[in-house]
Amino acid sequence: MATLPEILIILATIAIVFGVGKLTQIGNSLGKTGKELKKGFKEGLEGEKPIDITPTADKRANGSKPGQKKQSVDDANIEEQI
Repeated sequence: MATLPEILIILATIAIVFGVGKLTQIGNSLGKTGKELKKGFKEGLEGEKPIDITPTADKRANGSKPGQKKQSVDDANIEEQI
């Protein structure tokens, strides 16, 4: 862990390299990015609904078994005509 004098030296070096005016712009953009990121996570979690994958009696009312291909109306008509 860095001590206080080390942190001050690092901050002074950054201030010299980027300039004080640029540091405020960097700080503002980092703050806005953090807010947008939190907002996005919050909206993403609220907008999602859980997916129900449990089979119900209504879905199997036609007597099909799970994984069995449903027979289309056209296929049924062709088989009746034969």
